[in-house]
Amino acid sequence: MLRFPSPGAFSNATRTIRRFDRLYRLDRINAGDWDIVTPYNGKTVLLQGLPRSAGFEDVERFLSGCDYDSSSIQSFT
Repeated sequence: MLRFPSPGAFSNATRTIRRFDRLYRLDRINAGDWDIVTPYNGKTVLLQGLPRSAGFEDVERFLSGCDYDSSSIQSFT
């Protein structure tokens, strides 16, 4: 999840993505949707679309090489 400082910044990001033919999808969401994500000063990664069979070891393998605190991993279904 990315939070833009203004609606203009969001619009600029979507124009830039279209200009360079990137396959990113940006959706506007309500501010209340941010309540599910604990702020970590911009150091949060949200992984979506993981198979239900994915376990903690799979997430650790994905994050291998990154400096992260394994105790801070949260899983929501």
